[in-house]
Amino acid sequence: MIAKLLRLPLTLMPRQAVVPVMSGCNRGCRWVAGSQTHGCWIGWYELDLQRVLAALIGPAMTVWDLGANVGFYTLAFSRFVGPRGLVVAFEPSAINVGYLLKHIQLNRCENVVVYQSAVTADSGFISFANHAGSGAMSHVSAAPTGYVVATVSIDHVLGAHPEWRPDVVKIDVEGAEGSVLAGGSTLLSSPVPPVLVLSLHGLSASRECMQLLGDHGYAVISAGGGRLKTAEDSAAEGTVIAIPASRLAECASRLGS
Repeated sequence: MIAKLLRLPLTLMPRQAVVPVMSGCNRGCRWVAGSQTHGCWIGWYELDLQRVLAALIGPAMTVWDLGANVGFYTLAFSRFVGPRGLVVAFEPSAINVGYLLKHIQLNRCENVVVYQSAVTADSGFISFANHAGSGAMSHVSAAPTGYVVATVSIDHVLGAHPEWRPDVVKIDVEGAEGSVLAGGSTLLSSPVPPVLVLSLHGLSASRECMQLLGDHGYAVISAGGGRLKTAEDSAAEGTVIAIPASRLAECASRLGS
């Protein structure tokens, strides 16, 4: 009962109200209150992941945000990399892109490129749908009620824009993460492969990703720094960090593990 009373003022807040982010990696940024969960602007949203990303990303880096949603992490990355860095935000949902662009404009993020597309194994087109009851969450769908969006692969984008080669890639694509990695084999096997912060959605996706990452010489660790060697352990963790062998010591130092 007390919890419901505490949440009541939030339910009365106009969805399009612009509020300051109170704490966390986006503290002081301007945010559309109803664009995502209120935890985004209050400051309690995914605190462990915020810490990990802040440790891994630094000035002048290039960061790709795959599944940018409405821009919570895009704003943080823009701040982390600074004016000499670049953020490329990929998001297929028209609803989310509207909020994403609004947040970029409200916060004058001049180092962000928005790429309105789904990232998959191949470039082309695919049916897409919003989750029932949530315009902010979306997924690949074969349903006739879906809508068609453009798709690109990581390697296709990199071929067109080699100057966008990323240092860190955040991937949160609602179960399509295996397809994303399959379309990035050239990048993952390059002399300077990126660190990946990867949200895994289920055991099947975890198995596919762990196989692909192992083939490219990546070590997979938890947010706490523990080594993850099985798909089951990675799936249970949810969000994992995949680090190329050449960058393991550097990243371990950044993460304090």
